[in-house]
Amino acid sequence: MNNLYFSPKGRLGPSAFMRAAILLIIINFVFAVLPLLSATFYFLAAPVGLLLFWALFCTWARRLHDAGKSAWMFLLVLLVYIIIGSLTTKLIYMLTGFDPVAAQAAAAAKGTDFMAIMKASVGTTRPIALPIAITGAVTSYIIFFVGNRVLKSDPEENQYGPATS
Repeated sequence: MNNLYFSPKGRLGPSAFMRAAILLIIINFVFAVLPLLSATFYFLAAPVGLLLFWALFCTWARRLHDAGKSAWMFLLVLLVYIIIGSLTTKLIYMLTGFDPVAAQAAAAAKGTDFMAIMKASVGTTRPIALPIAITGAVTSYIIFFVGNRVLKSDPEENQYGPATS
């Protein structure tokens, strides 16, 4: 498992890629909704986010290697994530009438105590946190699924290792 998620070397076949993708999506979803329970979970966001990003990169790199492509192609996948994520977030803002600038201003107005600001931030973003987490999970699944379908496995050994089964 450590090799699967934290090493970009080697190859990853289509079925193992989708299993890894589903686990990453579930973990990301759980950590996206944890701050709804307590503001202290916000502090986990940065380190867990970095670990999940590295695992995402390694998973995609190995799948790209299985198709005989360079891991640099992940930049294209990342661009797709950023564009679709931004569009879906803006759509949720429009549908819910949420104003992130006003929400942060309201949170900052609660006082100068850092924890008070964090708790206020959780309170102001609570209405959109679950819809954003759900659309993020669905969007991620679609990107993984489409990317997996587009990338055809190299049936022979290539520069990244032996063929996957």
